[in-house]
Amino acid sequence: MHVLLLAAALAGGPIQFDDLGGVLVVKASVNGTPLNLVLDTGAGTTIIAAPAALEKLKLAESGSKTLHNTGKRDVTAANATLATVSVGDAVASNVAAVVTTLPPDLTYQGRYGTIDGILGYTFLKNFAVTVDYDARSVEFTKSQDFHSPKAATAVPM
Repeated sequence: MHVLLLAAALAGGPIQFDDLGGVLVVKASVNGTPLNLVLDTGAGTTIIAAPAALEKLKLAESGSKTLHNTGKRDVTAANATLATVSVGDAVASNVAAVVTTLPPDLTYQGRYGTIDGILGYTFLKNFAVTVDYDARSVEFTKSQDFHSPKAATAVPM
């Protein structure tokens, strides 16, 4: 069994993820709206796919920024604050995010449907995230409540 532990407001039991060719997708809720989000522990921020996101999620823009390393070009993104983001029982409030257009090869997944964004550091920072690839599950535990298993190996980051 391969279990990956990653240090990353509330926690619950494991939830299932979908593995789309190495892209892990979780069912999330943003401001009460269900979304499919890529679980990306390397993403510096949470990203919501535009263009309908601002209206659909009732978000207010607060300026913009340029994102780098998002493919072959830099893109402009609107800053936004997500009132609530939840994945299973894990909930965070006032999550900083950006709204931008994501590449079609990520957002459209054929019969699976669409990917609505990326769950990044601005959500994950408050949790220890346990990914169990064999069980296709992920568990979010409040950082202060997390105790690593005795057999775990600490990996400096």
